[in-house]
Amino acid sequence: SDEKLCTNHFNCSSPPQLIPLNSRCDGSFDCPDLSDECNSVCTKQILDKVTLKVSSWMIGIIAVVANLIVVFNTTRALKYCKSPVALANKSLVLLIGLGDFFIGLYLLLVSVADVVFNQLENGNNGYC
Repeated sequence: SDEKLCTNHFNCSSPPQLIPLNSRCDGSFDCPDLSDECNSVCTKQILDKVTLKVSSWMIGIIAVVANLIVVFNTTRALKYCKSPVALANKSLVLLIGLGDFFIGLYLLLVSVADVVFNQLENGNNGYC
């Protein structure tokens, strides 16, 4: 009863139970009602700032669209190359475009994973 006032324990909501404070937000459920992990303090996000979320979406979309155009146009221009130097130049541009396309695709996948993970964390089809 006197431990309820101590600050080195976490009080589970239902049923009343005390767990060590370092067991809170550790990824494992110690309270029967999951209150040690499913609360506003323990929220985990892949992209935590709004500016990071917006930047990730914008840069990802721009990178994917712009580099698809570059890859498409460069692939079409390859057949018109008359010298080995021009062919090498266009091939390198094509490789850089493909690399940048995949980086943009990765940013979009991280952004989508952030949205899905946050929905799971907020109780929409998740464990909390």
